[in-house]
Amino acid sequence: MAVRISGVNVPETKRVEIALTYIFGIGLTTSQKILAATGIKADTRVKELTEAEVTTLREYIDKNYGSKAISNVKSASTSSDSRKSIPTAVCVTNPACRSAANEPRPMPAPSAAKRSLWVQAVRKLQQRLNRRMQTQGMR
Repeated sequence: MAVRISGVNVPETKRVEIALTYIFGIGLTTSQKILAATGIKADTRVKELTEAEVTTLREYIDKNYGSKAISNVKSASTSSDSRKSIPTAVCVTNPACRSAANEPRPMPAPSAAKRSLWVQAVRKLQQRLNRRMQTQGMR
């Protein structure tokens, strides 16, 4: 029997203490508090729970923790970035996007080898252009 608590299919082969951590907003400490409050042993497997124990867990979690988890999901999905359809953490973590002072980064200076190749290429283009202009009588 698949156990569904707070909109999450809880794994049946795990201990209840661990299985409750699959629900958003519930960690190990919180799951231990829930089990102490409901009187369910932490060592029992989810598949060994009776229907009454599952119902008790569902009601307790929905009453005490359900609205918290739902509000966290809603607040995350209605942030300004999601409304603008901008990826949330791209520009924050991508160093190529912005520098620490929130200004665009300057282009790095080319290395000496690249600079000399670039200068050679420009000179060849200028020579070619000068020859073309001389042959056409423009100079």
